[in-house]
Amino acid sequence: PICIENGLALALAPRHYPRVALFDALLGLTVVDGDAVAIDAARRALGRAGPRDWKRARVELRGHRLLPLVAQALRGSELAGSLPDFAREDLEDSFRATLLANTIQLGLLRELLGAFDEAGLRPIVMKGLAGAVRYYPDIGTRPMIDVDLLVDASEEADATRLLEERRIERSAPWRSILHAGHEI
Repeated sequence: PICIENGLALALAPRHYPRVALFDALLGLTVVDGDAVAIDAARRALGRAGPRDWKRARVELRGHRLLPLVAQALRGSELAGSLPDFAREDLEDSFRATLLANTIQLGLLRELLGAFDEAGLRPIVMKGLAGAVRYYPDIGTRPMIDVDLLVDASEEADATRLLEERRIERSAPWRSILHAGHEI
């Protein structure tokens, strides 16, 4: 298997990447749309899965922030009825919590971007929320804990002041690490 970590592709030996059949099958449903092979693999994995398998799959899915994405993939699927009640509830709870949190963050971001615009500042929304809006099937499928903005170095002081006025915490400056003329 190949793992992408910080943009670097790493070849992993099987002993470094323990296989969790149920995790693999559930994750496979998120990247295909109605693919018979993926659905059949998931059906077989669901049929063989015991409580221990569900626990391991849940830990892996939660650790990789994939529970809500899997929940969305299973919504309305013929496989949804094959899930144990606790698993279905856990997946749905994760999706609903993520949707609520992201809806709130998106609303706050819209207000913040309006304030930046009024101040003549031009931040770029990066990573999580930008990706959730553009590339995920629903904003409730991409958990995130913050919003990443890229600000031109010449706008740093004004952007910082605007954030402080709204009592929004700014992360540590990355210029010293990245040796770039931007703050994240």
